[in-house]
Amino acid sequence: QDRRMNLFNIENDRQAMIGYRISAAYQNMGFVTEALRRVIRFCFEETGVQRLEAEVMTVNVASNRVMEKCGFTCEGTKRQAKSELTRLSKGPFH
Repeated sequence: QDRRMNLFNIENDRQAMIGYRISAAYQNMGFVTEALRRVIRFCFEETGVQRLEAEVMTVNVASNRVMEKCGFTCEGTKRQAKSELTRLSKGPFH
């Protein structure tokens, strides 16, 4: 069963893209919110990363809510992608 969270695409010493996936059996239990908060804390306190970004399918209300609870800010919507994506960020460089 898929219960992973990935930090990927570290563009430079200050910026990274974050993503996650969790199986349906573990959704709506708070695991992603808790794990994402820990990853965010690790990134900002233990690495040189100063900005985290994420892209979430706009129709994925639960995932957008997780991002909101973790302090990410909506920067806009990609409408020309295969799926409409909401672009979010967290850090001092919004």
